[in-house]
Amino acid sequence: MKRAHTAFSLLELLIVLALIGILVKLGVPSYRQFRCRSDWQVVKGNLYSLASDLEAFYLTQHNYKLAPIDRLANKLPKTKYYRITWQLDKDAYTLTASPLARNITQKLILQHNGRRSCSDGTQQCWEECK
Repeated sequence: MKRAHTAFSLLELLIVLALIGILVKLGVPSYRQFRCRSDWQVVKGNLYSLASDLEAFYLTQHNYKLAPIDRLANKLPKTKYYRITWQLDKDAYTLTASPLARNITQKLILQHNGRRSCSDGTQQCWEECK
């Protein structure tokens, strides 16, 4: 009477490990790109939200410099890839999202007149996440 084999052979285990390795190699870059696009959208939304709050404040006070910018910025969703800084004057402001990650090189800049730009002078960083 023969016994049935219930264990896996070494070849079967190696094949399974190779398939898992291939799936990981394909999935990790896709996941990183997804995270980049996600945080990029969050920081763009944060800049627009902060600009909207500053414009609402300017409508009543006629002065951007008096805006409670720290309180406005604290209510925004956090992202680990960007830090938002600002420069406020009486009649103008500049919001800048500086990258914290090494693989992101461009700063996103939004001004009081709605002008969007990047640290290299183009608008490319507003169009896509690299």
